[in-house]
Amino acid sequence: MNRDQISEAALQHLRDREGSVNMIYQDSLGKATGGTGHLMRPQDYLDLGLDMETLQYGAYDHPDYGEMQVALDSNGNPIQLDESVTNNWLSNDSQTAFNAANYQMSQLGEEYQNNEGLRDSLINVNYQMGENWYKPSSEGGKGFTGVWEGMLEGDWEKAAGNVEWQNPATKLNNTGWHNQTPKRTNDFMEGLRGMITPSAETATLDPFGYGTEMEEADSYDPSNVAYGFSPGR
Repeated sequence: MNRDQISEAALQHLRDREGSVNMIYQDSLGKATGGTGHLMRPQDYLDLGLDMETLQYGAYDHPDYGEMQVALDSNGNPIQLDESVTNNWLSNDSQTAFNAANYQMSQLGEEYQNNEGLRDSLINVNYQMGENWYKPSSEGGKGFTGVWEGMLEGDWEKAAGNVEWQNPATKLNNTGWHNQTPKRTNDFMEGLRGMITPSAETATLDPFGYGTEMEEADSYDPSNVAYGFSPGR
């Protein structure tokens, strides 16, 4: 176990779930994305010598992921990103998610510190949703406070239920996150429920069995959904 660096297995799972496209494409929310689910930032365009304000997009039929809207060069061809660029984005983004996962685990208690299944689950949630996913929207988070409350209480079923349902008590409506990226939420829910037995310290977990997180009914905001779809989701 290495708490200082994300494992290659965890990186591969991110690639599998996010997909990997060496182009700039628009996700399902219209957000510019590149490589392995990397949300494009203004500095990224500057580094690539591109003008984000005038960049044009067009339909492209990807052999693995089907039709997508991708950034085009002046000749109308898809802009190809160098693999070294997208690998660097993945390295930086995954390390950020890894650091956030370690911090979150430190808040849960010492008995969970060596649980690699939980760590890997949190890495993937942080990568997809950002490290503030469990905070209320008023604090810049995604509003999944019920998930975090369940985790802090050691009530893993409560945590998982809040990933899937706007109100776990009624189970009438799925969260926006679960509707949008069910593979990712099912991963997380499986990982959370894997913590239930036999114990957090001794459970043999699928290292990529992510459980699901839940939002409290009174804090749910349908606009506060997960990041847009990437090809592997």
